Amino acid sequence: MTRLLGDAERRGAARALPWLLAIVALVAWPPEATVEDPAAEVTRALQALGAPGLLWGRVAVEEESPDGPWTPLAGVEVRLYPYVPGVAADLDRIRERARGSGTDYDAAVTRLLERLRGYEAQIAALRPAGGPAASDGGPVRKRTTDASGIFVFDEVPSGDWLVVAIHLSTYTQPKAQPRASKSPGRGPGGSFLTRPPAVAKEAELWVSRARVGAGERSRLWLTDRSRFMVGPVR
Repeated sequence: MTRLLGDAERRGAARALPWLLAIVALVAWPPEATVEDPAAEVTRALQALGAPGLLWGRVAVEEESPDGPWTPLAGVEVRLYPYVPGVAADLDRIRERARGSGTDYDAAVTRLLERLRGYEAQIAALRPAGGPAASDGGPVRKRTTDASGIFVFDEVPSGDWLVVAIHLSTYTQPKAQPRASKSPGRGPGGSFLTRPPAVAKEAELWVSRARVGAGERSRLWLTDRSRFMVGPVR
C-alpha cells in the first residue's frame, strides 16, 4: 500500500512539475514592455536627425494610358514630420476603422488630422531636445505644390520622415434615388421639403515614409494610385 501511494505521489508530482516551472518562469522573467513612452519615442526620433539633405517630389494623377502625361495637382499641402512608428501605427488604425461603418468613414479624415495636430504639439513641447532639427523653423516643415505639382524641402535634417499630403476639393454627397410614397407629407405640387446638403470638402490624403540622406537629394512620387485615404472633411 505504501509503495502504491508512493508511485501515485510521484506521478502527481511529475504532472505538476511543468506547472511549477511555468510559475517560476513567470516570477523570475521580467515582464515584457507593452507600450513605449510616447515622449521618449518622439525625443529619440528628433535626436536621430542629422546633417541636412534635400527632399523633393511630385503629386499628380496618373493617366490610364502608359504613355499618357500625368496631370499635376497644384495647391496640395505637403508636411514633413519626424517619423515615429507609434504615430504611423495610429494613422493605420484610423484608416482600418474607417472601413467599419459609414459614420467612421465620415469621421476618418478629421480623426487623422487631429492625430497629426496632437503629434505636432508634442513635437513643439519637446523641441529643445531635438538637436539639429531645431533650426530652420523647427522639425515640422510645410510646402505647397506648384503648378507642376512639385514640392521641395531643402536643408532637411537627414533621417526618416513621415510625409503627409492633403488635397481638398468639393465633396458631393451621393444623390438618393426618389421613391414613391403614399404618405400625406407632400406639399403643393407633390414636392417634399429637403434639408440643404452639408457643407464639406473631399480630402485626398497621402501618407508615406521617406528617408533623407545627408547631402543627398531624395525623391518621392505621390499619385492617385498611392493614396492613403479619401474621405469627407467638414
